[in-house]
Amino acid sequence: MPLVDVEMLSGPETTDGAANRVAEAIGEALAAPAGSVWVRLRVLSEEDFAETGGAPGRTVFVRVLMAQTLIDPEGTTHAVAEAVAEATGRASDEVHVVIAPPGS
Repeated sequence: MPLVDVEMLSGPETTDGAANRVAEAIGEALAAPAGSVWVRLRVLSEEDFAETGGAPGRTVFVRVLMAQTLIDPEGTTHAVAEAVAEATGRASDEVHVVIAPPGS
């Protein structure tokens, strides 16, 4: 059962079921059974985000807490990034995923 925290800048894709779209996309990417992926999505205002160079980005931060140690953490990271990018309308290189060790 992964617990997923997502933070992203406000935009049209952050309304009307964004958390559900992300949960479903991650569930599909990880072949997780229904009811086993929990997502908490936070929308940041532009004042709450900064990037060197000053240009506002479309960055998405994702932290995934897995129930057990992963056999293929790199593959999981890539699958989650692609799923979140698709669900949020962002490019996959704008999605930054951290896989937290179980129990952290």
